[in-house]
Amino acid sequence: MWLGIGAMVLVGISWTIFGFAMGKAPKQNIDVAILLFLSTALAFVVSLMLGILQGFPETSAFGLIIAFGPLVLCGALNYFQLDLMSRAMQQGPNEIIWSIVQAGFIFPFFMGILFFHVSLTGIRAAGFIFILASLGLFGIGRNNEAAVKWKLLAFASFITTGFSQSLSNLP
Repeated sequence: MWLGIGAMVLVGISWTIFGFAMGKAPKQNIDVAILLFLSTALAFVVSLMLGILQGFPETSAFGLIIAFGPLVLCGALNYFQLDLMSRAMQQGPNEIIWSIVQAGFIFPFFMGILFFHVSLTGIRAAGFIFILASLGLFGIGRNNEAAVKWKLLAFASFITTGFSQSLSNLP
């Protein structure tokens, strides 16, 4: 259990650092595509090393396609999500944009209710409503031309996050 909690804390810290880097990189004239490529390359090397240490299971070509196909699709969606988020953060308030994008995690929650018979309790419904209300409040701020652009980019990143997370949580 403690290993799982520690892993969640490390993931949260890494996401915070990555979100900070995605907002700061373009302002320092660092190409976000290169940052994403290096991040993906590091994840690939770590995954490959873990596979080597644990021993790769024997499987068919179809099994590999079923296992790695969604990973590749989620990786592509994640690239677009992070690119959209970075472009939004260049033009708008990073804290609000980060909150909007992270709210995309409500998609797998909603998918669980619709398709996997997860019960919709009062607390879960209230949380869902509060998240949607907060997104609405984020969207009604001052409406100048620059705000419209970052809001559209943040919303597109939110939707892409939702699809990517829903796909990655399929059994």
